[in-house]
Amino acid sequence: MIGYWRIACCFSFLLFLCPANSSFTPLSQTSSHPFLGQHCSSSEKTALLQLKRDLSAAKPESSIPFQPSSGSLLTSWKPNTDCCSWESVNCHEVTKHVIGLNLSGHNLSGLVNSIKFLNLPYLERLNLVNCNIGEIPSFVQKLGGLVELDLSINKIHGKVPKWIWLLESLVYLNLSNNFLDAFEAPPSAPFLSSLTSLDLTSNLIEGSIPTLPISISFLSLAKNKLTGEIPVSLCSLSNLTILDTCYNYMSGQIPKCLEVLGDTLI
Repeated sequence: MIGYWRIACCFSFLLFLCPANSSFTPLSQTSSHPFLGQHCSSSEKTALLQLKRDLSAAKPESSIPFQPSSGSLLTSWKPNTDCCSWESVNCHEVTKHVIGLNLSGHNLSGLVNSIKFLNLPYLERLNLVNCNIGEIPSFVQKLGGLVELDLSINKIHGKVPKWIWLLESLVYLNLSNNFLDAFEAPPSAPFLSSLTSLDLTSNLIEGSIPTLPISISFLSLAKNKLTGEIPVSLCSLSNLTILDTCYNYMSGQIPKCLEVLGDTLI
């Protein structure tokens, strides 16, 4: 029997991430799908045009040489065209509501603060990968139907906010490759989260692993600064199939309940 978590991290069943098993379509693959004779919602087009104006009026705090500006990103966003044909916009095939927005790879440093409210009530996927935003956008709290959120590679500092656990529809959250250093105290109310996939790989998170939503099946906390023992609270994650805590500073024995789950963990 493996006695210590550091050993287990390298040699046991609690090992590696398995993207091939993921049921999520990578947000970077979302694209626009125009359909002849159908058009996007006028209110959602208005919201996107307002977003374009907000981003055009704001000034980036810094430039990233290999990234295009927000202006060049939005050249296809024109009032006299169907927003479902616009670059980086994904619409539902039948309803034509905007369900996906992919702004990955563009320098939005200093611009997200100008977005006070994004009136896209049917938005399910938001991709802001490698946008140099530096913080988790507060407007995300108002996207009640959001299912997938990818904020990886963004130089995000500070704590993982507790309101993240109150987004009832959110299933996939990627905050990897940032500078997050802690979790805010969990909300006093019961978790409302439907979160199944949480990726916090390669951050600076210190302390112990907090209590997490029981819906989680994929959890990566690898390459952080976590300390202490593996909490028994992880045993309540009955759907957990992938767990990665490699390259931390944790010690102590593996909770027996996780050893029992070893046959179902990857």
